[in-house]
Amino acid sequence: MTSAEDLKRVAKQHPDMPLAPWMLEEAFGYPIDFAQATLDFYRRSGELN
Repeated sequence: MTSAEDLKRVAKQHPDMPLAPWMLEEAFGYPIDFAQATLDFYRRSGELN
């Protein structure tokens, strides 16, 4: 599983945009639905804003 730190690193590559599924698709090759589920999981857990 991708760590919250990995997600924050990806977000820093796009400082003017909110973290989005397409960024995980680009960075890790995730299918878009899995990328969305990953972001949802970390947002629900409170590890991502």
